[in-house]
Amino acid sequence: MPDVSVSLSGLLRPWARLARSFVAVPALFALLAILLAVGALQLDLGGDHVSDTIDRVLPPLNPDTARTLLSVIAGSMMTVLSLVYSLTLIVFTLAAGNIGPRLIERFTNDRTTQVTAGLLVGTFGYTVIVLSRIDAETVPRGATFGALLLTGVTLASLIVFIRSVAERVSIDNEIGRVSAQLIDELEKIGARETADDLPLEDLRGDGAATTVSSVADGYVTALDANAISAAAREVDAFVEMKVRQGDFVIAGQEIAVVTGAEDLEGLDDVIRSAMFLERRRTSESDAEFSVHLLVEIAMRALSPGVNDSYTAIACIDQLSAALALPVRGYAPPPLTKDSEGTPRLWFDGVSVETLVGTALHPLRRASAGNVTVTLRLIRAIGRLASVAHSSHHDLLEKHIELILEDARREIGNDADRDEVEAAAAAALEKLSAAPAD
Repeated sequence: MPDVSVSLSGLLRPWARLARSFVAVPALFALLAILLAVGALQLDLGGDHVSDTIDRVLPPLNPDTARTLLSVIAGSMMTVLSLVYSLTLIVFTLAAGNIGPRLIERFTNDRTTQVTAGLLVGTFGYTVIVLSRIDAETVPRGATFGALLLTGVTLASLIVFIRSVAERVSIDNEIGRVSAQLIDELEKIGARETADDLPLEDLRGDGAATTVSSVADGYVTALDANAISAAAREVDAFVEMKVRQGDFVIAGQEIAVVTGAEDLEGLDDVIRSAMFLERRRTSESDAEFSVHLLVEIAMRALSPGVNDSYTAIACIDQLSAALALPVRGYAPPPLTKDSEGTPRLWFDGVSVETLVGTALHPLRRASAGNVTVTLRLIRAIGRLASVAHSSHHDLLEKHIELILEDARREIGNDADRDEVEAAAAAALEKLSAAPAD
């Protein structure tokens, strides 16, 4: 019987998300600060050679001075921590209003903010612990000067944080970050398209088909293809997934069809456990969602209340850079084979047509009548045409024709319409001039 346990990658996903949360890093720094304080006090008050060296090297401190110094540091850390969280909330507000509410998670995952908050919390905890050990006869000089050193490091981190906040509220910088993450994700999942694999109709075979239904609902965020492939090999079956990454499924919905096996012997449980469902989509391992983020920024910029064509143009330029990889012929392979090379799983994660359509269709509709954005959209397709695999030429040509159709209907000025048609003709010429692969 196949192993129905969740794979290691599935078990690690919640922990990986926790590690990126806004709480994990400050909590870790607080723990490290406690250990550091205990260690510094032990060195200071242990009465060994190290404590004697500390007493000789560091200048003397009386208890009142040490208490005052540490009290000021502890109080200032809490004040600055409040400032950091206030600035972070301001950034969240600006991001939700000007860029897009779905980008807020990217700001909470910002390591600079997390480390700065962690240093502030850690310095406060360290200072309080050291302060509690000062009395009329005992002044841990090494630990006290250690608090001064931690304060200097924290101030340097605060300067970096302020610079990071200034950059994060810049919409062009955030567009670039989303695009870079999208490109990284496409590079990880992309593979050269080949014509060697059999079509899906031949892979299904002639055996009876058994459907597998979901027992939960949520967004499909990942699929452990290796676990399903190994389980299908044990019962000599072929699995065709009926959902794609990013789809929302409900309990009872068909998620897969199994052919070639008379008895599933637990394969259906493996399929369910290998399909990770979550309440919301994220850009983690979901290239299409990152495309949605860039399109959302562009469409908000093109809305009548904002009317910011150049932000939309920045999104279009970055999307053309990201889509260059799949249109070159590097797309996520839908077929997974077992260790012996036998086809076992068909999972259409995200196709080139889906990625291109997800990006271009909404932008075309939102920019209809906007000559500036329409021209940039056509030129972006022209850039893709110059690098596209021949199998995707028809797809790009279809999008150019759709843009032309909208332009002829929405643009009333003859000169503007002629300019759009000239740009479309140049893009189509690049498609016809591209060498066959």
